[in-house]
Amino acid sequence: MQPSSAMQNIIAHAWEIFHFYPAPQQFNICVPCCVSEETAQALRQTPLRQLTVEMIYEWNSSARPFEQQNDEIRYLLPRLLELLAHGHCPAINEELCLKRIGAISLGSWWPEERGVLTDFSRQYIHDLLLTPTLINFESALVMFHFAGLSITVLLDEALNTPGYWAIASLAYFLYIKRPNGELRNAFISRKPDGEVITQQINAWIAQSCHSLAERAAAAIECSPSLPGGERTEYSVNLSYLINESLCALVDYQLLWTMDRSE
Repeated sequence: MQPSSAMQNIIAHAWEIFHFYPAPQQFNICVPCCVSEETAQALRQTPLRQLTVEMIYEWNSSARPFEQQNDEIRYLLPRLLELLAHGHCPAINEELCLKRIGAISLGSWWPEERGVLTDFSRQYIHDLLLTPTLINFESALVMFHFAGLSITVLLDEALNTPGYWAIASLAYFLYIKRPNGELRNAFISRKPDGEVITQQINAWIAQSCHSLAERAAAAIECSPSLPGGERTEYSVNLSYLINESLCALVDYQLLWTMDRSE
């Protein structure tokens, strides 16, 4: 996947900001049970720009025998973000790609360093929702939550992303993917992550309800055909769910008062 020009600029800025952090003499990985001696050596000796998806995957998936150090994350971050921007998933699932960042305190980072993460997360959501089809961006929101970022900013970005499919995807997420107003995801438990995300989303809905209603009403008036063109039972059902979700944004109380199933 070729990143957008805006995303390429963010990645270039990440390399510029974090380039002076050296490779750790010892990565926070479990050797040899989780990561082989050969891979551990390759992580230390391979130039950062040449680290493969597989190497980062093993680092990401390994048990952590020590307290996570900031500089290890900052060293790897440009390459990790670059891989994500190109559509790679260096973890068992998208939700877990940035979870190691959540093990450290971003408060100790320089503002410009934190800004790189924020800019990347916003652009990631923006570019994802520009895809001309229904997008499930729940996984991306959970991924950035695990990284320690507030998803309120990302919901703002989703709301401000132009196009029918952006607001349709947002509506589908808020209405269909959140039965009874609660986010359900295989990688988060109800407590504490599920509660934190649910509280953030519900507070954001209450604050943004008028803008949501305006965009949803406009989308209902100009609903396009589903991608693919062929009218199947699946496409008809999906079209119905999208329209139902958009209507729920117009009457935002429906977003948490009804018992729904996909």
